[in-house]
Amino acid sequence: SQSTFMASVCNCNAGYTGPVGGPCSPCLEGGYKAESGSESCLLCPDNSVSSLAAVEIAACRCKAGYVGSDGGTCTACAAGSYKMMLGDAACVKCAANATSATAADAASSCICNGGYYAQ
Repeated sequence: SQSTFMASVCNCNAGYTGPVGGPCSPCLEGGYKAESGSESCLLCPDNSVSSLAAVEIAACRCKAGYVGSDGGTCTACAAGSYKMMLGDAACVKCAANATSATAADAASSCICNGGYYAQ
């Protein structure tokens, strides 16, 4: 019948997953799917996240505190630096005579070294 034929050719769009003929669900944040079809969504690389229904690995952006190219490997900001936003921006060095833990995600993570104080 025509309804059977239609269901057999209806696939989920890129960014969505589900059985042939539906229903289709969007890839969750932190996942993506580049092709149409019933395949599962793929996970973003470690320490990166994507928006809902992402259609390419480049939509996976490094989390705050991590640096790397969109869709690539995300590495923790080194001790003494931080990064407050998603994406491929560089880590920012703490002020002179201050340091932070690795993967710091805010300027407030930078604390004065021993013998120094913030003004």
